Amino acid sequence: MRTACTTLALGVLIFSAATVSLAVTSEPNPPAGAPSTSAPPPGNHTQIGSNLITGEVLNIEKDRYVVRGADGKEITLKIDGGTRIVGTPRVGDRIEAEVSSDHRAANIHPAPR
Repeated sequence: MRTACTTLALGVLIFSAATVSLAVTSEPNPPAGAPSTSAPPPGNHTQIGSNLITGEVLNIEKDRYVVRGADGKEITLKIDGGTRIVGTPRVGDRIEAEVSSDHRAANIHPAPR
C-alpha cells in the first residue's frame, strides 16, 4: 500500500512539474532589444516615459531629431543604426516616434492626419 501511495504521489508531482513547465514556456519572450508590443499609454504622448511621441520636426541632425510635442515642449530623439525611419521626414513635418525611456527612437514614421 505504501509503495502505491508513493508511486501515485510521484506521478502527481511529475505531472504538476510538466504542466507548470508548459505554462511558463507557452509564450515566448521577445528577443532582447525588440520594440514593445504593448499599446502606448493613453493621454499626453509627449510625457517622459511614454513610448509614443507625436509632434512637429524642428531640427534634424545625424544622430538626433528635435520634435515639438502637442504640449509645446521640445524633445530630442536619439537616432542610431537600429532606428527604422519610414519615408524622409523634413523640418516642419509631423511624425510619430516609438521611443525608449531614454528617448532612443526605435521607429519614426509620418503622423496620421
